[in-house]
Amino acid sequence: MTTRARRALHARALAVFVASCALMLVCVAGAPTAPAQRRPRRTLAEMGVVIPPENAADLAAPIARPAPGDLAARGARLFDAIVHDAPNRALELFFPRGPFLVLKGIDDPGHYHGVLVRHYVSDIHALHTELLDLDRARFVGLELSRRWTWQAIRSEANALPYWAVRHSLLRYSVDGEERSFEVKALIHWGPRWYITHLK
Repeated sequence: MTTRARRALHARALAVFVASCALMLVCVAGAPTAPAQRRPRRTLAEMGVVIPPENAADLAAPIARPAPGDLAARGARLFDAIVHDAPNRALELFFPRGPFLVLKGIDDPGHYHGVLVRHYVSDIHALHTELLDLDRARFVGLELSRRWTWQAIRSEANALPYWAVRHSLLRYSVDGEERSFEVKALIHWGPRWYITHLK
């Protein structure tokens, strides 16, 4: 076989190889892919959640703002958690997971709730370090601010409406001197108030 013939044969073989590769790429690109599977949202019954009338989706107008109720007693437990650097003592004051899953209209509210809880725990640790004279401190009260906002559906990526209050104050005293720090945000579920952001 002459040199010219061998070169022609090699060129044909290379052309066949390149064409085969191109065909494979087309087949792979055109192959149907399985759609991403979304985790099905559990029903209210499965989560044990009952939507209170104060947060009903069909409210035609804002409800009257809920009273503080037992917020002072629960605020005292928050302050105790800060004094003793023990976040578990104040988890009941944080917005509960079950209602959060139906309140927020986002793809994965459970993940977001976990993030907020971790921030809350971290904030309690931080306040334990930042606040002085905690060994002599006495809780005075948790006072809701006047910065109220009615969060209609979809105003905060929410599937249900609620009142939010921002920049409230937890007051305490040290040797008769009153001091305070800010509680960034609380929202209500039914008649009770819960923290969503501490700092």
